[in-house]
Amino acid sequence: MVALSVMAMLATSSAGHSQEESTWGSGVMASKCSRLVEGIPDNVSVGRHPLAFAMLSWTEGYITGANMNLPKGVARFDLNSLTPIELWASIYGFCKRNPDQLGVAAVIDTMSKLSRIGPEPEVQDWSEIEKEFKKLGE
Repeated sequence: MVALSVMAMLATSSAGHSQEESTWGSGVMASKCSRLVEGIPDNVSVGRHPLAFAMLSWTEGYITGANMNLPKGVARFDLNSLTPIELWASIYGFCKRNPDQLGVAAVIDTMSKLSRIGPEPEVQDWSEIEKEFKKLGE
């Protein structure tokens, strides 16, 4: 039920985006901060507010996608270095302070607050491991 409410609300809100908003990309955080935080109380429970939940989910997906596309050897953004509440407070607070910015600017600002963790390990050469298993089975 909540998922249907979120989709309906996002479909309705995205139809009215200005040209400035729609040329950047799509998704809830491509909207201006003023539109995103309008009507969201400061003490909102993210899990109970469809737009707040969508904003937080979009943020987590964006950061995950950024991590997946970083070049080898570059430290990743640690999503676990902030709690979901801290993550929400960061994007919501940014939007309240910067109503003319796009929501994605709040995400990028939040990324600067995340710890960085070492790069992904090199891809494991499974052929060597398979050879060792075959030796054990002989």
